[in-house]
Amino acid sequence: MKADKKRRALSPAEIRDLLDAAPPERAICYLLLVYTGLRRAEAGQLKWAHLHLDGLNAHIELPPTITKSGHAEAVRLVPELAAALRDHRGNASDRDPVFAAIPSMPDFRDDLADAGIEEVDARGRKVVLHSLRHSLATMLAASGVPMPVAQRIMRHRDIKLTAEVYTDEGLLPLHAAMQALPSLGGATVAHGPKAAREA
Repeated sequence: MKADKKRRALSPAEIRDLLDAAPPERAICYLLLVYTGLRRAEAGQLKWAHLHLDGLNAHIELPPTITKSGHAEAVRLVPELAAALRDHRGNASDRDPVFAAIPSMPDFRDDLADAGIEEVDARGRKVVLHSLRHSLATMLAASGVPMPVAQRIMRHRDIKLTAEVYTDEGLLPLHAAMQALPSLGGATVAHGPKAAREA
């Protein structure tokens, strides 16, 4: 499952560039996709009645009719996204769709180009709309969120899917993690009794 990754995640800097480059009606959709991990079909069926944007526990209630699992699921919202959605709603009623349309792949390609993001990287991995879901998994891992928690947020049945397929290791702070390891007395090893005798 891990060996053949054909998609890549976007870095936080790339996501910011994408949001800046895209028209507002597409940028708000990208923001929701990257902060919730919703699949294209799920986002396309969202009604304002599904969103609960006020209070400290802003969330989306996904009915079983639109989830991949066929079960009702709750998706928590970060404050930045909840505020952006409140602004986006305007005078829409509960029965109205949240998005008039989910961006098409040609539109997404245009926005990537305007943001200066290459669609295919040096390893042949592509950036597609679903890459925003990969980006969420990768940001969770990079932020130190435990994998079982990330699995719940991603709504995956199998934790291996979260860890091996959706998390882009190339964007994880591996160097910083190694630098954070405690010292094991390297100076003592290099300059211990044997080194002193040889001197």
